[in-house]
Parts: sequence; C-alpha cells; structure tokens
Amino acid sequence: MAIPHSKIYDYWTSDVGIKRLGDIDGQLDTSLVCRFHHLRFKYKDDPHCWGCMRARGSWRSLERCHIIPKSSDGPDVVANLILMCRRCHVDSPTINDPNALWLWLDDRQHHRAELINWIEERAQGDVNKRDELLNLYHETWSDPSFQLVEGGASSSALIACIKAKLISARQDPIKNGGSDA
Repeated sequence: MAIPHSKIYDYWTSDVGIKRLGDIDGQLDTSLVCRFHHLRFKYKDDPHCWGCMRARGSWRSLERCHIIPKSSDGPDVVANLILMCRRCHVDSPTINDPNALWLWLDDRQHHRAELINWIEERAQGDVNKRDELLNLYHETWSDPSFQLVEGGASSSALIACIKAKLISARQDPIKNGGSDA
C-alpha cells in the first residue's frame, strides 16, 4: 500500500525532518531547510511541488518520489520519499546517491531566488510595482496552462520563460515606464 502524501509531508516538516535537512545543509552547503520551512508554515494547506514549488491544487496531483530510487532498492519509507509534480519527478536525478537529489533541489531554489531578485531590481524600490510583478510571477508560476517543452526543462529555463513572459506581457516597469499602455 502506498504511503499517504500526508505522512510524507508530516515527516519532512516535523522537527525530525527539519533536523535531517539541517544536517544535509551542513554537509552539502545547501539551504534546504529554508525551502521546507516554507512548506511547513506557508503551504501547509496548499499543496506545492517540492521541486518547482508551484501550487498543485490537490495532494493527489503530486507524485511520491524516491530519494534513493526504487530501481536501486530504495525503500518505500517516508524518509526516502518526497512529493513532486510529474515534470519535476521526470527532471530529477535518478541515481543511487541521495546527495544528487538534494543538490538538484537546492539549485532549483537558487534559481527562484534569482528571479525574485530580478523582480526587486525592476521595481526600483517602488512597492506597488514590486507587488504587481510578484503577483504576476506567482500567477505565471502557478498557472497550470503555463507549459514548457515536452519532458520538462531545467529551472533556469523556467526562470527565463517567466522573465520573457513578464516582459512580453508589457508588465516590466522598465519596458513600459510603469504604465499599462
């Protein structure tokens, strides 16, 4: 029987799971605890993929993904599972080294931080412009119709697509001088 999504979520957002992530952060120089704190406090009742952090609407739309792959005899236990959308699951590394998955997740987190910084720079200190761009970013990121190439794409490709969409939608305050015309 498959382990319920709620059990996987509960493990990784528990003190035990957060401590394990802290140990991983210390060993690999990653910042995974930050990502999982968002899951713990911000997204508790709002299912998000743990790879791309996009809203998914229901827990059933997330796949149980093995840290050590099942093909490498990775066990079906909560400590060896995370929750991701199909695209991220396909894109994630599938090797018998858990560090690969953790480093992949951390890399995806840094690309998102890069986009947030890009938005902050475009807003040039104007809180209203920043909020407008952040809202557009979240709408774009969460829109299920926002598709990339078949089979997924890297997080840096996703960031580039979102930047392009924001600019082409004439929502970039530098391109349009802050107006909608």
